[in-house]
Amino acid sequence: GTPGAGHRWDLSTGVTDVEFSPDGTRVAIARGGGWSVRAWPSGELLSEQTTSCVVKDVDWVTGDRLAIALAVPHCVPGIIATLLVQHPDGSVIPVPGSRSGARRVVALGAHELVWLEYGASGPMSKRMEGTGPPSPVTQPDGAPHHIENTPNGGVLVWTDTTGVWTFRQGDRQPRRVWEAPGLVPVAVDRRGTLALTASGTEVMVVDLATGTLRWSTPQLDEAPPDAAVSPDGRWGAVSSRDGTARIYHMKTGELRATLRGHTEQIAAIAFSADSHYLMTGSWDDSVRVWDVGVLAADPIALKQELTDAWNLDLERLLQLR
Repeated sequence: GTPGAGHRWDLSTGVTDVEFSPDGTRVAIARGGGWSVRAWPSGELLSEQTTSCVVKDVDWVTGDRLAIALAVPHCVPGIIATLLVQHPDGSVIPVPGSRSGARRVVALGAHELVWLEYGASGPMSKRMEGTGPPSPVTQPDGAPHHIENTPNGGVLVWTDTTGVWTFRQGDRQPRRVWEAPGLVPVAVDRRGTLALTASGTEVMVVDLATGTLRWSTPQLDEAPPDAAVSPDGRWGAVSSRDGTARIYHMKTGELRATLRGHTEQIAAIAFSADSHYLMTGSWDDSVRVWDVGVLAADPIALKQELTDAWNLDLERLLQLR
């Protein structure tokens, strides 16, 4: 059945990334020692691959393919590459020329991958079907931290030591749209118009078209590991190193919920295709699923639903406290 708030999947090692498929029927999970694909919402294990190193990132590619970023070469027997593509039939194909450890990978359109390598001064790109070496994406300055894309892969957004950058499939020219130091996670809405990002002191939303700040709000933590924007554009979520995740209203910046339950840092977060659930993957070897649809519910109707379901008078309970 559909998982409720706090539903938990236990894994054998810490989670590094979670990604819903574009059609919303599957979830890819990267972790220390492998990756897997599960059916959504049942959680049924559809495929699993073990590795001898940490799988840093996964991203769905057009045609039901899955791109996989590995921390070091030789993680999968017989394969040197650090970038792999898993096809719908389960076969895993290496991306030629990817030999340095990969931290992040995203799809640019249907046939190209863009990724971040350890020690590289900017993103690298390569057509999946090509046999030549990868090409660097020219970037004037800064070292990249995090990279994300729109669902169709038409717009990429990344953060570096200088701010927020965009890279569009049409012009292929990196453009810094917001200048600010210390930004780490970044997420982009479906249309490629807004970016949610954060540093160790604030969470903010940047308008990618105008290069202006929509809102910012203080946050007291180290730079968060990950961020996500719901497909309907209503919610933005930011994970934390203390095992919590916070959900903000994308239009106003209002903090709407703080999710608690993990015992170690939340390395990855992702919204379901219907924006009703948020999935959090943690170093505590678990994935949790949270019902965030309740945030959009009418308070009066929600109160009545709880009263009817539990046969409780909520106002009476509050008076007793």
